[in-house]
Amino acid sequence: MIDRLRRVTDLFIEGETLYMGMDDDGQPVTLWVNKLNSFEVEESRRDGMAARGLRLMELQADNSTEFLAAQHLVKRWSDEELFTVRVSQLADDLYLDVMNDLEADDEWSEKIQLLRRMPQMLEDEKAPEDDPRRKQLHELNVGYLEQIRNRQEASQKKAFKEVGKQGRENVERDYFEAWRNRTSLDEYMETRRMSEMFFSLRDCSAQEGEGSTAESRRWNHSACSHGRRLLESRSQVRELPEEVITRVVDALDGIVVSERAAGNSDAPASSSASSEQASASEVPSTPSTPVETPPVAPTT
Repeated sequence: MIDRLRRVTDLFIEGETLYMGMDDDGQPVTLWVNKLNSFEVEESRRDGMAARGLRLMELQADNSTEFLAAQHLVKRWSDEELFTVRVSQLADDLYLDVMNDLEADDEWSEKIQLLRRMPQMLEDEKAPEDDPRRKQLHELNVGYLEQIRNRQEASQKKAFKEVGKQGRENVERDYFEAWRNRTSLDEYMETRRMSEMFFSLRDCSAQEGEGSTAESRRWNHSACSHGRRLLESRSQVRELPEEVITRVVDALDGIVVSERAAGNSDAPASSSASSEQASASEVPSTPSTPVETPPVAPTT
């Protein structure tokens, strides 16, 4: 019964072969990145949540070396520097507000729909490059990006003034709360990703099939079961070469539309800042890092 169930399960195995090169004997070295099942996804999420909780406890401790160093650095900032970094922490929320306002704008809502649909329409029609509608689309897109930029600048200037009205003590409190959330969220994401890689990486003995290049190569997996995990522990993920990590992450993201692709919907809701804003919100983690030049010059 078990063997029969295993044969049925094999029919539903999904994954991707990663070609890593040739060994000394001229044999291909391959890895198999297996699609995570629902239990592995949930286990990875729980690992991330546990790591985040521990990180928050560390950062909330009054005697935390990291927190004390952060406090020391922030105290040296001028009000303008502090308010600028605080606005940077709010950048994601400000951007979403700008996009929502633009979507609701009567003048732009129809144009936005046109921007979304016209490229596919032109593609379906096989419209030539000199089709005047392509120029119209380009001009519309330029105007759209300029609208976003102008509204972002106005939003950030307004936020800077509002932050300044709160008083330095309140701004510092809000800054450290956002810093803790951002730092612990990074811990969540890193730990979850490590667990995902641990679960997904499998031993692979594929042999070359048809195709003469890595891109066109077809692999023969008749000698593979892909049932044995390549790593013995999650900690071994950190020992992998950076190129391997990058390729495995890309493969995992390509196999399935994960929660990250849907906007980190399963991530802790208390932290809205994206990884693009981490450099501003994590300045205390690296006291030698200067305060970033704000995207909009603050005005008082």
